Amino acid sequence: WWARLGYRLYRHPLVMFGLFPTLLFAVRFRSSFGKPHQRRKQRTSIWLTNLGLLGLILAATWLIGLGVFLLLYAPVLIISATTGVWMFYVQHQFNPTYWNRHDQWDRIHASLHGSSYYRLPRLLQWFTGNIGLHHIHHLDTRIPNYRLQQCIDDNRDLLNIPPLTLRESFRCAGLKLWDERSRRMVGFDTVCHTALGDGDELKRG
Repeated sequence: WWARLGYRLYRHPLVMFGLFPTLLFAVRFRSSFGKPHQRRKQRTSIWLTNLGLLGLILAATWLIGLGVFLLLYAPVLIISATTGVWMFYVQHQFNPTYWNRHDQWDRIHASLHGSSYYRLPRLLQWFTGNIGLHHIHHLDTRIPNYRLQQCIDDNRDLLNIPPLTLRESFRCAGLKLWDERSRRMVGFDTVCHTALGDGDELKRG
């Protein structure tokens, strides 16, 4: 029960898109502790970036004062971190999507149907570096972001994937669990207590 409670709290919109993004970008991503898989080059990059950020913060504090700096920096950090988490969330939590167990998993199908084609207005697509074309990125990570749209345009017959629009994406916030019976992601409100206890039927999103 405590694991379910923790999962429910973690997946609550106020935590997922409120507290969590700022902690993720301001604390978790700024440390290499507890990440044994990271290479030495990656750890060095993190701490060099931290030194650079510290230098900028000290310089800004000296020039305009700590209070003014925080008033300017905090909103930028919060908004950008929340936007980043939201983009990542809707690229992997949407309907219809593709989830399968390891012995049935197919990389190409998972790339094209298990990550969303998040079709944003042109200006937002440009500001986000075409990251909404996430299915193409999963298909081949070597394609640079500025070529993703061209890849879709040149392969319409092969990449005829239903897009997820900006308006439709707000419904994704309520998707929390994978229902293996219906092959869809569902919210907590659609799941009875007995189903939540059955690990073979529902998987955490």
